[in-house]
Amino acid sequence: IYVAGEKVITIVRYNGTYVKDLDLSSIPDMAGMAIQSMAVKGGNLYIGDSGKQRRVIVMDRKKEKFITQYSEGLIGNVRLALDSSGFYVMDPAIFGVLRFDEDGKYLGRFGRISGLAGGFSQISDIYIYKKNGRVVIVDYNRIAVLFFNRNGDFLFEFGGPAMFKMPAAAAVDDFDKV
Repeated sequence: IYVAGEKVITIVRYNGTYVKDLDLSSIPDMAGMAIQSMAVKGGNLYIGDSGKQRRVIVMDRKKEKFITQYSEGLIGNVRLALDSSGFYVMDPAIFGVLRFDEDGKYLGRFGRISGLAGGFSQISDIYIYKKNGRVVIVDYNRIAVLFFNRNGDFLFEFGGPAMFKMPAAAAVDDFDKV
């Protein structure tokens, strides 16, 4: 299990027993880093860095070595989610979600500031429903969970003050329950 702090990633066993801190010394400008999020895919560890450089860092998690980084289009917080087609970065500062392919090539963005269906106000989490490729966004201020396809086309949303109180995160289980 990987657990991130602002400048450290700790590896623990399933029962919480400390194993070690990941060696991050190969990351350029590590001193200016502020870990916002992370995800694992295959042998790689993706780190969302909202520090000085606003970037997604890719590391070989077994060799504990820096591979590459991507920063195109990133402005504020860097919360990321992985999918078989690449990765998505939620950036509340631009009221949007950026799409990248597996090689880090920028594919575009979606989202807009709006109180209407499909719009963003204060987005707080992103989750990729891998079974059908839906991008699930939680909007804290609109009190809603919004669904988009992989291309960023709005599908539907649900929520409101009668259903939620300050939603912060979402996930989908193996039985398709959000």
